[in-house]
Amino acid sequence: MALSFLIVHDQGADIAPAKRAAESAGAAVTFHVARDPETLMEGMDTAENHDALIVTPPQEAAGGDAYQAALADLTAGSFPVVEMTPENRAATQPDAPGPIGSMATIAGFGPEGYALAIELLAERLS
Repeated sequence: MALSFLIVHDQGADIAPAKRAAESAGAAVTFHVARDPETLMEGMDTAENHDALIVTPPQEAAGGDAYQAALADLTAGSFPVVEMTPENRAATQPDAPGPIGSMATIAGFGPEGYALAIELLAERLS
């Protein structure tokens, strides 16, 4: 059975690299646009219907309690989560909160970060 990934991403994200990587890995991918903290949580609530979650939180939600609690809940049960940000927020915003519970963080690779996350997860979950 093919792996199934959920990508929760911010508006305007270039998801073409994710589509190519999923096709190459023989994986199914579902996309959910997180326009704000509420739609971010709606997407994350469906994560366990998939094999793994790749999430790019909207900047205003990344440090929010609800987002951090959802990450902690998912990873407490060893659910694979990769947090991906196209830009390296740590370099441009040193006070920005970092991930708490994701198994990996990919930052600064632009849209290709989605492809890297899919490749990482496909390898780990196969």
